[in-house]
Amino acid sequence: MALIAANNLDWQYSKTSICERFKTLHHLSKWTDCTFIVGFDEHYKVINCHKLVLAASSPVFEALFFGLLATSESNRPIRVPDIAPHTFHLMLQYLYEDNVRFANVQEAGCVLYAAKKYLLPHLSSLCVKYLEQNLRTNTLWDILCVAENLNEETLLSSCIKVMCKYSKDVWWDDSEHMSIGTLRRFINEPLIDTCEKKLLEIILSWSENECHLQNVPATPANIRAVIDKFNLLSKIRLLTLSSVELEEVLNKVNIFRDEEVKLIKEHIEQQESLGNTPEISEKAQSLVSLLPWDFCPVIEKRRTYVFSSKKCARAVLSRKNTWTYGGSMFSVVSSSSKTLVTGFEVYTRLASQIDFVINRGQPNTYKEQLVLCIKNEADEEINQTKYENIVEYNSSQIINLSKPVCFQPKIKYTVKIELPSGQYPLNSLSKSAFTKLTHFSFSDCARYRDRYFGDHEVRDAGFVSGILHSI
Repeated sequence: MALIAANNLDWQYSKTSICERFKTLHHLSKWTDCTFIVGFDEHYKVINCHKLVLAASSPVFEALFFGLLATSESNRPIRVPDIAPHTFHLMLQYLYEDNVRFANVQEAGCVLYAAKKYLLPHLSSLCVKYLEQNLRTNTLWDILCVAENLNEETLLSSCIKVMCKYSKDVWWDDSEHMSIGTLRRFINEPLIDTCEKKLLEIILSWSENECHLQNVPATPANIRAVIDKFNLLSKIRLLTLSSVELEEVLNKVNIFRDEEVKLIKEHIEQQESLGNTPEISEKAQSLVSLLPWDFCPVIEKRRTYVFSSKKCARAVLSRKNTWTYGGSMFSVVSSSSKTLVTGFEVYTRLASQIDFVINRGQPNTYKEQLVLCIKNEADEEINQTKYENIVEYNSSQIINLSKPVCFQPKIKYTVKIELPSGQYPLNSLSKSAFTKLTHFSFSDCARYRDRYFGDHEVRDAGFVSGILHSI
């Protein structure tokens, strides 16, 4: 005990920088001259600080301790009911140590509120930078809430960019609710990777939530009243829907009047009957003029967002002397977090003796033809991709899905690949593959018909060597 006390007395000797000295001063809580009661109700905590350190960084603390707000009562404990003790400690970590470390976006959002309250612009910038760097589909709603509540325009623009970049299936959550300003900005974007039908579904879901917030029954009439109040239909390109899409929307929630449905249907049928001909704009325009004033008259579809995918490769544990001669390759895949899967990497065929003969001893490439389908846990097919390409023998190839598929966290998806006749290698691959933000789990199986032994099944024989995704 005496040794510890001695070390505390001589702590200045070992500290070579002012940051280290202030850090230790904060941890030891020595010579404090102000007290904060931080938190609300029984969750409060008493925190002691140094007026000089706080005032040197924040004009709010300067005014409170040494400025116009300083009074004889300034030495009394200062209550801070709107900030959690842990958040206050993180802010003090920055003030004393010139450094702050966040564990998640929730912490960064809370510290951003504290930084704005006490006018700490550099700390605010650090919080915004952390939130932008960690903005993904699975953190979108938390960060959007921070951006809206704290009026962070840069952060809000980044959130809208993520909404535009990914399909509604990837990021939309019916239990969440964005502001009307954010919704208007989003649906007004010309470049969105979400079809018009799903944009209409977003408006319907948002308006239904708005009814619940106003304690109004979410009837079709009330939903339409909310939509009309904010003039949301003026941003949805209803005339670009197909007849099938329109029927799906009407069967779900019909907020349109009979005459509106008749005009929209007539326009869509006219468009579909004409196809992509020069007459389409002239004949369609006469019907557009009959639509209500608050309907969007645009008949061109929005441009889709082009985004890049990253490959998550599986490690090769051992190269088996195992092959399949056509048949079906299965891989059950799951992800630790929500992610948008855009394709798979698989092996290519091995050259046969006939290939050597046909290509005069130098077989280089061949025409690949595969069929890939993905099923969910309910055994429902959610994607089918027919793949054709000229590829190299004994190599790998990327199968880009016909449409990206959103993998929900910890849900198992069965990837089935139908191979044509030919010799394909099977390897022992790792059952997990990791990226910075998620990890994938795999379980492999190959089924094919052997010419001598009939149907054959090989477990743990990997054919899918990687997965392409975008979070």
